[in-house]
Amino acid sequence: MMRDDLQLFGLDSFGELGLVFTGQIRTGPGQHWAVRREFNARVQKRFAEEGIALSYRRQSMRLDLPPGEMLLGPPPKPAAP
Repeated sequence: MMRDDLQLFGLDSFGELGLVFTGQIRTGPGQHWAVRREFNARVQKRFAEEGIALSYRRQSMRLDLPPGEMLLGPPPKPAAP
């Protein structure tokens, strides 16, 4: 599905979690998503083979709500008799 070889333009920036490289792979019409997924899978596999660890941002959150209080607003009021 690739029309040409990968064109690697170079190091674009230093990101919070790693380096950002910019490049281009020319594809046929509508094939860019499949090529992108395959390229990313191959990069990930090669990194694993070379022992290069990928950094992932992890975030956790703890929510302590008083008993009976709902996350999306106050509990419904009881119906009038």
